[in-house]
Amino acid sequence: MNHNPFGSRFYFFLMGTLLMAFTLRCQRKDESEDSIPQTLTGQGSVIPVGRGPDALFLTPDEHYLYVANVEDSIVSVIDTQSDEVITTIPGIPYPWGFARLGSSNLVAVSGWG
Repeated sequence: MNHNPFGSRFYFFLMGTLLMAFTLRCQRKDESEDSIPQTLTGQGSVIPVGRGPDALFLTPDEHYLYVANVEDSIVSVIDTQSDEVITTIPGIPYPWGFARLGSSNLVAVSGWG
């Protein structure tokens, strides 16, 4: 099993128009995977997105996170390196889900209406 010394990143909805990016780091007493974590630290940032964030899709290369904002009928695209919205995609009525198309880098967005 690989040990990631940089920790794990999590994204979750914080409130109606905010997304929280949170990095969790675990320090072990030694490098053994069996050692018990000694220190657990976290650092978070808030990313403003549209109203009603409903679904998340992380690209396979983990560089972009798509957020379906159902109340604004837009999709926010976040650069995961900077944790900033780099663009919004309008015109999708009530987006609420994503699917990766095969082994490509294409993403399908489902909407209601």
